[in-house]
Amino acid sequence: MCSSKPFLAFVPDVRMIANYWLRPGNTSASTNYLAFQKDTQSRLQDKKVGLIQMDSGFSSGSILDYLEQKHLRYIIACRFNNRIKYSLTHEKVWTEVADGLEIAETTYQTEGWEKPRRIVMVRQEVEKPP
Repeated sequence: MCSSKPFLAFVPDVRMIANYWLRPGNTSASTNYLAFQKDTQSRLQDKKVGLIQMDSGFSSGSILDYLEQKHLRYIIACRFNNRIKYSLTHEKVWTEVADGLEIAETTYQTEGWEKPRRIVMVRQEVEKPP
């Protein structure tokens, strides 16, 4: 069976794909991401990138440093490890944004990051099964 891992960049206003790379399925999530990002920006030329969204496989220091250096806004999920769990359970200030949905923020630094970064934590009340 053949599998692949695509990179996609969208232009949501016009519902079009700005760039698309198809990679082999045996690559890690972030393999060649910086080259893809540079290629996408060259294709967009002077267009402004509004927001970059990625999963936790892209939370490497080199990717975050690049995005910050280019002043690109991003949302990246972080890996759910023991330090994050501790922050979630010991955070005192939560803001309710909807019924049963709260957010809080803290700073966090993992190995491979040169500096701590702001993270926003989300918790949602769920019904326990009987």
